[in-house]
Formats: sequence, C-alpha cells, structure tokens
Amino acid sequence: MKTISIIILLLLFNSNLMAQTLRYSPLDYSYELKSDDFNSMRIKGNINTVEFWTISNQNFHSKKDSIKEKSEKEDHQKFIFKKSALIKIEYYYKNGNIRAVQKFTDSLITEFSFFLEGDRKANVTTFEYQNKFLKKKTEITDKDEKVTEYFYNKEGYLELCKTGNIGYKYIYNSNQEFYQIRMFFPSQKIYEINYQKLNANKTKLINRNLILTENISFDSLNTLLPSFEQIREFDMDGNVLLEESYDKEELQYRKKSKYSSNKIIELSYQTKNGTNDKTIYDYNENGLLIKRTAFNNDNIINFNEVNSYNSNQDLISQNQENSFNGNEFKKYKYKYDVNGNWIEKKEYINDKLFKTEYRIITYK
Repeated sequence: MKTISIIILLLLFNSNLMAQTLRYSPLDYSYELKSDDFNSMRIKGNINTVEFWTISNQNFHSKKDSIKEKSEKEDHQKFIFKKSALIKIEYYYKNGNIRAVQKFTDSLITEFSFFLEGDRKANVTTFEYQNKFLKKKTEITDKDEKVTEYFYNKEGYLELCKTGNIGYKYIYNSNQEFYQIRMFFPSQKIYEINYQKLNANKTKLINRNLILTENISFDSLNTLLPSFEQIREFDMDGNVLLEESYDKEELQYRKKSKYSSNKIIELSYQTKNGTNDKTIYDYNENGLLIKRTAFNNDNIINFNEVNSYNSNQDLISQNQENSFNGNEFKKYKYKYDVNGNWIEKKEYINDKLFKTEYRIITYK
C-alpha cells in the first residue's frame, strides 16, 4: 500500500459526528483501512499478533487435476498489538524478507518504511504531530528528502500545506463551503482548484473541480465553471443514497442505493452509455449476505450468488451463476484453534483447490 501523499478529505458523516463542519484533514488512511481489514477477520480473544499469508495451487489454471502448491507466500502480513491497540504492521516479500513496516502510536501513523531485498531501507516516511494534528511529514530516499508542512488556524482547520514550492491553500467561505487551491509558492500562481460544499442538514455533498482562467484572483473563485462535478447524498447514518458524476455538466453516471439496518439492500447503476443495472442483496438473521442478484437493462438476471455459512458464521459455500462466464461454485474448509478462530482456510472452485490461507494467532 502506497503512502498517501496528498491531502485526503475527511468526511465526518456518521451519526456521532454529523454536527461537525466540512473541512480537510491530512491523514494516512492506511491505518483506517487496515483496521477495517482486521475487524473484518472477526478474530475472538485478546490478540497479541496475527500473521497471515496465502499459498496458491499453481496447477489451478492448467488442465491437470493435481494440486501443486506454490512455495512462496503471497500477501504475507503481520499485525502486532499492544494493549489491544495496533502498533505495527509488517509486510513481506514472497521469499519471506521484510518489504515494508508501518508503525502507529495512539492510532496515528508515525513511520512508513519500505525495504529493498536484503533488508536495506529504500525510503522512509515519518509523521510528526502536535495535539494529534499532523504537523510535518518527511519522506527520505537515498536520493533526496521531501518535507511537507501543515499549518492550521486557531479553530484547528487546515489552512496551508507546502512541499517545497508546491502546496495547497484552503479558503473557508462558511461553515459548509471551502476551496482547496493547488498553487506555486511564493508566486501563488494557481493551477488547480477544488470546491466543496455541504448542505445545511449535512446530507448532501457537492464536489467540483473548477476550470481555471488566467490570472484568477481569490475574490473571483466563485465565478468559475466546473469541469468535473460529483454530488453525493447521505442518510443520517452516513450511508450514500445517491452519487452522480458530471463532466462539464454532462451526466456520466448515477448510482442509487437503498439500506435497511445500515446494510445495502438495493443498488442501481446508470451511465450515459445506456447502462441501467440493478442489484438486490438479501441477508440472514445474523446480518450475513446470503444472496446477491443482478439484473440488466431488460430486468433479466445476469448474475446470481447464493452463500451459506457454518455455525462460526464463516462462509462455507458460494454458488455464482453468471450469464457472461458461466457458473462457478466455491466451497471453503476450515481448521480452528482453541479460541474458535480459523487458522487454515482452503478455497475450492468447482471442486478444485484454488488456494489456502493460513493464520498464526498469538494471544496475551
């Protein structure tokens, strides 16, 4: 996973944060994404470390029925915890050598290092904070050093981010509207503008990339025409109900979603090229997806998926009927440790072993 080197928009849309105003916040989303990955594992117990990898059957795509597992580990990672907090993630090459390391303190990333074969660091990015606001990010390679600095106003809103002579300036026109302006320093020549607006009840977000005119001034930003526009509408739980994308006011796509108990139950997708698809989702009493059915423009089923689970709520079969690629039946077999967490998961496709996933879990 690459370090995110630009400013990322933090949208505070869950029910506890709906009163927050729209603003930019510099984050590295790798922590949040990996936390989500870990939570999706549903591992029980007081965890110390979780190491996992995949071994594929190299004969799967051949006409042979034999199983010949590859020797190298794929997607090899290790999560390390301290007092239930994620403090480090290690990534490995297929030969077992370290590839990258992410370090965290209080759920904030503090270092992201990449290694060449032979354990030599290729580059290191460090993150410095002040009152949990990112103050400085330093990227060091064997060729140069790049420092990005972040400046905030007294309300804690990001006002300026600079990397050398390039950076972003932020202008907040109201509690619900602001501009992100990419520009050269010290000339302050503008070469990219992004506009954001959240409506009064905080359930509709407008995002526009604006067309530049020569010698544009800050005072005339609101006269610019959009070259790209994206509109999102949310419910009060932060679920995206509608997403539309426009290129110079021409609709590119429209996506509508319906939810029940914060789970998507229907998704429709339309494009300017005439695509008009719909997908229906069904869940069991435990909230696990048991059926997914997709319909084409003529309301004819072109994809159907049926899932079943064991008593541990782990997926044990998945039957997919696809009008494009035919049918595919997957089944899964597990081995569990004493805490009820699976440590081996075999995936079969049409009764042929596709891959085996392994996990080593240590507990406190």
